[in-house]
Formats: sequence, C-alpha cells, structure tokens
Amino acid sequence: MGTEKRGAAASYSLAEMGNLKVSYLWITLFIGLSSQQTDFDFFPDIFEQETTTEMMPTSPVSVLPTTVVIADTYENLMGMNVDHSGQVCSTWGNFHFNTFDGQFFQLPYTCNYILATMCDSTMSDFNIQMRRKYTSNLPTISSFTIKLEGVVIRLTDGIITMNEEKVDIPSYQFGVRIERTTSYIKISSNKLELAVFWDEQNSLSVEIPTKYRNQTCGLCGDFNGIKINEFIMNGEQLTSQDYGHKWKMDAPTETCEEIELKTEECSDQRAECEKLLVDVASGSCLSLLPMAGFVEACIKDLCQCNSSQAECLCDTLSEYSRQCAHAGGQPQSWRTNELCGKTCPFNLEHSECGRPCKDTCSNQESSQVCTEHCSDGCFCPSGTVFNDIVENGCVPVDQCPCLHNGEIYQPGDSYKKPCQEWYINITHIHTHIHTHNM
Repeated sequence: MGTEKRGAAASYSLAEMGNLKVSYLWITLFIGLSSQQTDFDFFPDIFEQETTTEMMPTSPVSVLPTTVVIADTYENLMGMNVDHSGQVCSTWGNFHFNTFDGQFFQLPYTCNYILATMCDSTMSDFNIQMRRKYTSNLPTISSFTIKLEGVVIRLTDGIITMNEEKVDIPSYQFGVRIERTTSYIKISSNKLELAVFWDEQNSLSVEIPTKYRNQTCGLCGDFNGIKINEFIMNGEQLTSQDYGHKWKMDAPTETCEEIELKTEECSDQRAECEKLLVDVASGSCLSLLPMAGFVEACIKDLCQCNSSQAECLCDTLSEYSRQCAHAGGQPQSWRTNELCGKTCPFNLEHSECGRPCKDTCSNQESSQVCTEHCSDGCFCPSGTVFNDIVENGCVPVDQCPCLHNGEIYQPGDSYKKPCQEWYINITHIHTHIHTHNM
C-alpha cells in the first residue's frame, strides 16, 4: 500500500507545488499439489450552541420528491465493466464531509457520530458510526462501527472484530466480506449492495445503492437528490454544528471535544486551489464531477492548516481524484515528488486509476473479470503479477512459484517421492505436475 510523503512540500511555496471481486482457487495439480489463494479485492459557519443530542429523529428528515441523477457509465477501462449504480458519502482530511446528495460541510469535533443509517430504526439494514481523534494537529479516523443486519464490525486502533471476535484480513463471514484492496480496507455486503472504504488514515467512504433513496439518516444526509435542503429538519434551518449534534451518539461514556479552527476569510487562496484542482481534474474528471465544493474545502485547508502541513491540502486533492474514479472518470497522474507524492513497496508503481482486482501468482486473471471502477494505489508493472506466495513484489508469470505441503517450489524445481518423480512446470494459468514411475 502506498505511503504518502507527509509534509514533503514543507520547503516549497504553494506556487511551486502547483507546477465481482472474483477469487479463484485454481486446483489444477494432478497429484495433490495446490496453489495458495490470497485475497488482495456551501460550508455553513460553525457556531457555538448547546443542543440536546438525539440518537434518531422523532420523524424522518424532510423529503421532497426528486430524481437522483447518476453519472453515465463510461467506456470500459482496461476491459473492466464498470457499474456506477451506487451513491457515495465521504469524509476526509480536515473534518470535511460530503453527503450522498453533494452537500459539503465541516464538523471539527472528535465525537462518535452516526454517519449513515436508515431512518426507520425498526428495520435498519445498516448503521455506520465513526469517530476522529486529533493528535499533533492532525485529524485521523480513530474508530468506526458498522452494523449490517445484526453483524457488528468494529475497527479500533488497527484491530478488526466481528461480533466481538477478532478477525484477520481477508475474512468472509455472515455474508460480510472484509478485504484489503490496493489502498483501502473494504467492508462489503453483496446482499445489501453496500460497501465501506477506509484508507487506514483519515478518509472513509460509504457507497449504497439507489434502493435506499429517501430512507437514510445521519451525517451523510437523506439521499433524496436535493442538497440545498440537507440542513433543513422539520422546517428548521440548522447550522453544521446543530446538524452534527443531531447525529452525535449520546451516552454517559461518550466524550468529545471541539477543535478550534481558523475562521478568517481566505478568499485569496481561491485561485491557488482552482489551479491545483484543475490539474487533478484533467481528462474526464471535470465533466463528471463538479469542483466547486472541493475548491471550498481546499480553501479552508490552506487557511486552517500550517504551511508545513501539506497533507491537509493533499487530502482534498486526493478525495477529488477518488470521487472522479467512482463517477466513471479516469484520473490522470497529478502527483509529484513535491506535491502529495506517494511511494510503493517492492517494485510496485503508484497510479491514480488502476485495476482494483489484483493479479497474483495464485489468481492470475482476477483483473480480467473485475467489475469495479478503477482505484488509486500501488500496482504491478505491466506484464507482471504480485507474488503472493513469497510476498516479495511483482514477477513475470513464468517466475511464479508454487506451494505444496508448506514448501515453496520455483519453476523448474523437481523432487522425488517413492516410485514417482514430480516436475513443476509453470504455465500462464495452470501449474502442471509431470510424474514418472521410477
């Protein structure tokens, strides 16, 4: 997984900086040899105001009839059949939120919030809660809880539990899949058609299908297709703080703090942010995903962060790139060594738009049947696959090893057993064993 060079732009001015996850277990060994499978799949002002916290509204949020417009699918990318039937709500970086309907706001608190759930608590298919922490002047997502039809998944301090039992990645239990993709931990339910993506730092996204339109509550909004009424509840216009308090978990053990952010005007940063985001939006992104909300987020980042904290700026640029990919766009390579640079382990290479289903020695055609939109992350160079047997980077297919009875064998290796000699021959997909009677 790529590692962002935090603060790498400290010595540079902003002007200088501008320059059907499918898993196969191939059982093709004629005499007991098996390959190991590894799954790799508007900014309202913030006002101080005390208010009574409510777990759920006494009545659903005001809903107006509308039609939600979902971006048209784009031509298949690298053979992928892309389906963008879902809608995304996300939170990232400097306490930014973008609802299902596209309303941007900031909520600088470390409280435990309901991010998304169904308004009718008697039949809630899902309930997603999240909390941030603030250390060294940097906000990160410290924990979140996902309840899917009675299954409870918690991620806290790097530990993942399901129904209070610790689980390892990958995991598939009770219809819930937990896996590590190119840059994210993904928790999904095929039955609910819901997925949650966490970058293990400060970005969290929730994708739900249109069948939940006009049924959702939480910080992610009502999913009715109208963003201007997102902060209107029971006919009352709320500030972002009031809106946040509506969805704050209220319990005796719940504690949180408000993070003081700068509130002065920063309009002179607009040109810089527009330039940077245009660079990210080059190609198909600009026509698919409006920049206005992200420009405002960027302005707040530059105003509220110290000049040495380039990661605040990078978070919003990265989020725009991520959401462009989900909308069906193909984000271009916009990062540089000075601006939001990424490094990858082994010989992997970073891309803003790569195949999210990783080809490996154990599963060499995963990308060919991938139905997910492209994603950012670290990927193997063309013509290679990831060596998941040895976990040592990318290799040509003909250099993939095999695993047999806990032993690793390289192409061309042979060994003897009573009455037989086995010879290992690696081909493009299958591993063949030739036997010879002794």
